[in-house]
Amino acid sequence: MNVLSARPAAAHGTDEDAVSGLHERLLDAWNRRAADEFAVLFAEDAYVVGFDGSQMVGREQIATDIGA
Repeated sequence: MNVLSARPAAAHGTDEDAVSGLHERLLDAWNRRAADEFAVLFAEDAYVVGFDGSQMVGREQIATDIGA
């Protein structure tokens, strides 16, 4: 699921608004330690490199590693 497709285009107005909204949702999920909610904001086949150099591939691994 594309996160941006969850809302009609008119609801977010600009690309900047969409990016800001995504960033807010990421921070909110991170701060609540909601690993599944955090992971679903990424593409199914996302490749993420953590601040410590750790690597995660795909939502499932993101949720598992973030939730650990």
